Order: sequence, then structure tokens, then C-alpha cells
Amino acid sequence: MHRRDRRGWAAAATASAVVVLVGCSPSGPTYSGLDTERTPEDELPPSIETNSFRSETSRLVHQDEDYAYYLASPTNDPAEGRSDNICVVQAPLDDDRTWTSSCARTWATVGNGTQSVTAVPDGADVSRWIDRGWEQIHENLLIPRPSDQ
Repeated sequence: MHRRDRRGWAAAATASAVVVLVGCSPSGPTYSGLDTERTPEDELPPSIETNSFRSETSRLVHQDEDYAYYLASPTNDPAEGRSDNICVVQAPLDDDRTWTSSCARTWATVGNGTQSVTAVPDGADVSRWIDRGWEQIHENLLIPRPSDQ
């Protein structure tokens, strides 16, 4: 009978440990673009200043011939009632004073009238976006494909 009690206690302890570990797992979406070690390339141009995101968390995740695309962690000022998880910054290479940014809980989209970019969480199903003419240029970034004219 003691042996049976020990097995029941061991099963309860194991179940409790699983509940504790699950309870400690991070909540919300993840963005692998923010997980890399920061390098000098990840620094935002000096003209980009905002209190919406923490510039020291920025990561350059893609650059093409026209734009640099960064991800950053939001500031989430409780006084403003913010609970965002990701910010995306789009900086034109020819004029970094015309940068744009957006922060959101999961999918953050920003555009400047010429080009748009959307930050998406790791593992997001982007098939509908791809079907609608967007291109995944990074695990965490989508842009509209140029239309054939």
C-alpha cells in the first residue's frame, strides 16, 4: 500500500511541475528577428527618435535597394494603456528623415505611400498574404510584391 501511495504522490508532483513549467512559459507571440545579438548594423539612423519603441532593442532584419527594415521592442507605457509586442520601422535609404513605424500586439503594418511592410510573429500562417501578392522577405516581415506593369 505504501508503494501505491508513493506512485500517486510522484504522479501528482510530476503533474504539478508540468503546470508550473507551462505557467512560466512566455506568453504572446515571438519574433526571431529580435533574438539575434545586436551589432552596429542594428542601430537606427540618428534621425529616428520615438518613445513608442526602445531604440536599443532595434534589429536590422532586411535591407533592399530602397529601404532598411528594423524590428524593435515597444516601450509599452502603462500610462498610455499600451500592450504591444512588436514594432516595425521602415527607413528609406535615400532619406532617413522620412521613416515610418508602427507597434502592435501581433501584426504591425506601416507604409509611407510608396511601400508597406508588415511584421508577423514566428510561425504565422501568411499563405493568404502570399496569395494576395505579398512576399515574405524575412521570417517576421512581409511586403507587397511590385505589380507587373
